[in-house]
Amino acid sequence: LSNNTANGTAGTFNATAQIGALTATYSLTSILRTGSTISPSTGTPQTTIVSTPYGAQLVAVVKDAGNNPVPGITVTFTLPGGTGASGTFATGGLTRVEITNASGIVTSPVITANTKKGAIVATARATGLAVPASFSLTNVPDVPATVTARVGAQTATVYLDFARALSVQVKDQFGNTIPGVNVAFAL
Repeated sequence: LSNNTANGTAGTFNATAQIGALTATYSLTSILRTGSTISPSTGTPQTTIVSTPYGAQLVAVVKDAGNNPVPGITVTFTLPGGTGASGTFATGGLTRVEITNASGIVTSPVITANTKKGAIVATARATGLAVPASFSLTNVPDVPATVTARVGAQTATVYLDFARALSVQVKDQFGNTIPGVNVAFAL
């Protein structure tokens, strides 16, 4: 063969040449054109209560330099690791590999928030592209489960103010602090 033309699908492929029982194998790699992009389509921003699934899956689209959808591209969805806010894919783990469809669209499995409150940045990285698509997710605390006094015992002379104001800390069942809760103090 004098000329080989890459098809519209990026990735690594094997080609073979055969003479009777003899075979030679070639490894060929097609890459996306300069100017190709991956961007979020739906699923950002969104919020869910800790330890519950997010309402929408992450959806990204891969387009070439001419703004045409690119099918057959390998995309890796990634959630942050560590001890802070994150989640897991319904299929398990912090990463998931999917392939773009005929419209250049790729969809992650459902994500369930872990038990830590906070902001998360999930990414979708396409093979051959330097800049990933970013998705903003936020795990919010569950309902109040504990209320703890933050000021210890105090004494004050009659008709004078106590030295420190009364305060409490409200947490959910996973130990996440919960802001904005109405607390009624009574004497």
